Amino acid sequence: RNSVRSAGRMAGFDVLRILNEPTAAALAYGFGKDLEQRIAVYDLGGGTFDISIIDLHGKVYEVVATGGDTFLGGVDFDDRIMQHILEEFDDKHGIDLSLDRVALQRIRDAAEATKIALSTHERAMVQLPRIALTDNGPIDLEMELSRATVERLTLDLVQRTVDTCRRIFEEADTSPRQMDEILLVGGQSRMPLVQRAVTQMLGRPPCNDVDPEQAVSLGAAIMAQAVNRPSNALITLHDVLPIPIGIQGPQGRMHNLFEKNERLPCRRTCTL
Repeated sequence: RNSVRSAGRMAGFDVLRILNEPTAAALAYGFGKDLEQRIAVYDLGGGTFDISIIDLHGKVYEVVATGGDTFLGGVDFDDRIMQHILEEFDDKHGIDLSLDRVALQRIRDAAEATKIALSTHERAMVQLPRIALTDNGPIDLEMELSRATVERLTLDLVQRTVDTCRRIFEEADTSPRQMDEILLVGGQSRMPLVQRAVTQMLGRPPCNDVDPEQAVSLGAAIMAQAVNRPSNALITLHDVLPIPIGIQGPQGRMHNLFEKNERLPCRRTCTL
């Protein structure tokens, strides 16, 4: 979070507050609608996966539980596709491109572009001219990938998000079927496999009222207005702590001062 603050200041922003991405998306979804709902926000972005359960009461937003997987995101999907391309090329030409940094970066970029294309098409071509040089001349990389192949390669990653969701629902003492809506946020959530998995978990299709790639920034802007002008704030947010926070004691043991999902703001003192 300190890194996020530093990045914001380097970009010229006046950093007022750090807001969890799913919470920001919920603000964008419910702003001005005067809703009485319990929603879940499924946020699968480029580097992390987050899930939050939030109660909406008019202009009051109350976070019930939040959590996620900080080691799972869109780049992991890209890696699976890239590894598949490398293996196929090695099998066909006997050349290991993983040792060529330039070729590796080109393949990574192509893997991401192919993944995006397969969200709307059943098949996509990977074409990289002169990807390798041999004694007989340059070799081009040409390969067709299907949506079914990519889904097979990444099925376990999507299942990890579902398992994380079920854990957070248990922490909140609720179930997916009790949600009024579930929002999909983050570019990776556009993947049809992700949408099918969420639909199966919820029992109905997810809500499409917010743009997956704009909702977080819109919610952050709404929150910034509320923080800047509290007397005219159009929203009230009751947030919770997404992770436990503590201090290191003897033998490196962790002494929790604040537990996960504790209401914010809160203050605590401890004498060791």
